[in-house]
Amino acid sequence: MLTVLVVCIFLLLIYTVWAVMSLTKGQALVATFLEMQFKELKAAQKPPSKLLAYGWFDDGWPMEKVDEEDRAPLENPAPQRNPDEYATQMYISEFKSMPSAHQRKEFLRQLFHDGVWMRPELLDVIYADESAFVRAWAAGHLETDFKDFTADIRNPREIRN
Repeated sequence: MLTVLVVCIFLLLIYTVWAVMSLTKGQALVATFLEMQFKELKAAQKPPSKLLAYGWFDDGWPMEKVDEEDRAPLENPAPQRNPDEYATQMYISEFKSMPSAHQRKEFLRQLFHDGVWMRPELLDVIYADESAFVRAWAAGHLETDFKDFTADIRNPREIRN
C-alpha cells in the first residue's frame, strides 16, 4: 500500500512538473508574440517624413543655398504651389496608400500647411474617402469650389462646387 502511495505521489509530482513546464512554454510564446505585435504597431505608428517630394527629388529640393549666386538659385522654389500632373498623382497615390484615417488627415494637414495647391483630381479622391473624419476635415480646410477661367475670363465655367 505504501508503495502504491509513493508511486502515485511520484506520478503526481511528474505531472505537476510537466504541467508547469508546458505553462512556462506557453507564456513564453505569448510574450514573444505580444512583443512582435508591439514592434509592428510601433513601426506602423511612425510619423511620415515632413519633407514634401519635389518631382524626382524625394528629399526636397536638391540644391541648398550657398553664398555664391551662380552656383545655386537665390531661394528654393516652391513647385507645390502649382503642382503638375506627376506631383498630383504622387499625392493621390501616397494618400491612398495610408491605411488609417488619422494618417490621411495628417498628410492632408501637412499638404495644407505647406501651401500645396490641390487640383480637382486630388480633391475628388479626398472627398470620396471612406472616412467621414477625413471628408469633414477636408470640407473645413480645403477648397470646395473651382472655376475654369481658360475659356472665358469674364464667364468662368464652374468645375466643382
